Amino acid sequence: MRRSRSTGLIIAFVLLAGLAPTADAQEPSRVSTGVPPRERVHPELVDSTWGPQTAAAWEIAHARHWDEARAKFAALHQTHPDGLEAMVGLAFVARATGDREEARRWYRAAAAVEPSDDIRKQLEATEWDRPGSVDVGGEGARVGSRTVADYAVAFVVPVTQQYSLSGRAGVLGAGDPLRGIFIDSTKSGSSSARVLSIGGVARPTNFLTFTARVEYWSSPGENQTFLWFDATSRFAQIFGVRFGVRPLGGRTGAPQVSAATDFSLAQNQVLTLEVVQGTKAALFEPRTQIRAFYYAAPTVRQVIRAGLVRDTGPANQATTGFLSGTQFLNPTFGIRAEFSARRGAFERTTAGGGVVFRW
Repeated sequence: MRRSRSTGLIIAFVLLAGLAPTADAQEPSRVSTGVPPRERVHPELVDSTWGPQTAAAWEIAHARHWDEARAKFAALHQTHPDGLEAMVGLAFVARATGDREEARRWYRAAAAVEPSDDIRKQLEATEWDRPGSVDVGGEGARVGSRTVADYAVAFVVPVTQQYSLSGRAGVLGAGDPLRGIFIDSTKSGSSSARVLSIGGVARPTNFLTFTARVEYWSSPGENQTFLWFDATSRFAQIFGVRFGVRPLGGRTGAPQVSAATDFSLAQNQVLTLEVVQGTKAALFEPRTQIRAFYYAAPTVRQVIRAGLVRDTGPANQATTGFLSGTQFLNPTFGIRAEFSARRGAFERTTAGGGVVFRW
């Protein structure tokens, strides 16, 4: 029979979506077991309201109203259990909200009705959706005539679909130029600091995210504590704003406020622009920091990050550029390489990499 025009549009919408989490399906696919697929059912041929109802459900889904979209697709599925559009819609919503098992179950059900390449690719992509990660890395930094080492372990642990924990522990040589934090080596007698941080992310709604992080820096004769809070609000599928504050800036830093915007340039591409302003001058930090970060995931196997950071103020003026690339060999393991160069105050050049484990 003739495929409906709305079905093709819906599959195209799904291919434009970002990634979300996965798990093994509860039911075997008819494609994988060799069982012939069921005949494709076209509800629009017997239900004149099917097309408008389906289009309305997708508009709600792409507006990120997940609960309402799930209810709309569930109602469509109840009316026509073999209708492909409702199954794909339920899979899309489940994937976007972090329910990997549910997403795979619905994609398998859709593939049993119509084993198309589009649905198969979406089912395969869910296997790469892994919210938890451990990143182990190190790098060498050339600071003046000396070479110092950085190494750290960072992690993200999902607690629920709305909450996650993150942290980092390691040793940083000569500071952290991307955050604009440096240590007083003349006082401590060392250019390296042990760093320990812990934080959390809360997503109470589909449009609002809160984060908090405390970080402790320790070097011989010098201990400092930093504290960050920020909130992000999405006003549309492609635009979001973030406001933050750092009330604790350690002994050598100053309280800061920040504002940022996130732009989704295309599928799996995000540009972030941020301005960080110190409330007063600090000896080892810039008064103003302007950041531009770019993130891209060309495929499920590659992640690219790049950025430019400009430090300005009465002192510590500098420009830092960085580039990082991660290649995943399978859904759970990847290799990362990175390079950065800072010119101006606290000048340094670094190169390194690490490994990433996901679950």
